Amino acid sequence: MDPIAVFEPVYSSNSFWLYTGLVLSLLLWIGFAAVLAQKSDRSQYQRRMLLALLLFLAGITFSGMTLFSGWAVLRTGKVSIYADYMEHGSKRYGYDQIQQVYMQDDRQTSMINPNLVKKQSQLLFVELKAGKLIVFSSEDYETSRIFDAVRNAFEAYRKQ
Repeated sequence: MDPIAVFEPVYSSNSFWLYTGLVLSLLLWIGFAAVLAQKSDRSQYQRRMLLALLLFLAGITFSGMTLFSGWAVLRTGKVSIYADYMEHGSKRYGYDQIQQVYMQDDRQTSMINPNLVKKQSQLLFVELKAGKLIVFSSEDYETSRIFDAVRNAFEAYRKQ
């Protein structure tokens, strides 16, 4: 069966942080190894160990950021809409499993001035009857197009 619509994830900030974190992690670990391999006299020992500790902690932090950004990028798979089910990555959800589909605006406001919106995105919610909630963000997907396609296919499935 051919899909009605296929939606690939758009370039997200997770991809940027994945590559940035990878480069910075490698540089920090190389710097850490270079500082430890360096021979110096007794007067510079404490300074060198403090620098090694700083590079180690920064390397751990950026390696974690790289790991979790990579995990987020891998979990952001394509969305395929079919006549009787939808696929997200390798998971398939039949329309008989879906309770409702709706959109909601998400606004991140300033802590100082609550009227000032710093960041705004649309969230697409697919609520399953089993209680699971699948959320698609406009930062990663074209949520309005996915919403229209899922809603149309869901309504056509209900009419059958």
